[in-house]
Amino acid sequence: ESRDQTLVFHAMWAKSCFLPILLQFGAKVDSVNAMGQTPLLFGYRPELLAHARLLMEWGAEFSNSLASENSTPKDAFIQRCIHFGNNELADLVRSEFGGRRCEVRNFGARPDLNGRACIVEEYLSEEDQYHIILEGSGETVLVGSENLRRRDRTPDDCGYYILWVNGNVEVVDFDSTEECQAFISSYKPYTWIQRSLADLTSLINSSWDLST
Repeated sequence: ESRDQTLVFHAMWAKSCFLPILLQFGAKVDSVNAMGQTPLLFGYRPELLAHARLLMEWGAEFSNSLASENSTPKDAFIQRCIHFGNNELADLVRSEFGGRRCEVRNFGARPDLNGRACIVEEYLSEEDQYHIILEGSGETVLVGSENLRRRDRTPDDCGYYILWVNGNVEVVDFDSTEECQAFISSYKPYTWIQRSLADLTSLINSSWDLST
């Protein structure tokens, strides 16, 4: 069974920085297993909430393997989350931008925020607004759907970079795409080819928590 899954699937079960490191090195967030399922499908489990949120920030879509004549992949995923008690994720993904990495746009109240990347924490249905957290500053703001557009993380625009240095995790944050790209282009020593098997094993088993 393990041979039918990519490393991204295996990283879903590791309480470490293995998953984001795979993604920042270009692993496909929507890679499929032998059954046509994507990693996000398994995010319905409450203990994998942090992993599911990370996948969504990187643009993961809902698995077509859940679709039926009576429900879309997204609706089927929500029902699965509810069935297994992951109501937090179910509530998050009901809205258009919930859980996604986005870019602020056309925000007249704070034009200085336009173009900034953010994470959409929740949708407030009564106010018809989204609660977002800005990358870099961590500032929280309420915006409307017209003030957001998706800006999924990519290896060239990941928002932060995780390093594994001498057995320790180091996280480098960026304030802009240009800053991120400049860092990536200058930081070349760490490639998977250069990693020893022992180093990779210690990385997978590290205690760095995705939820922090």
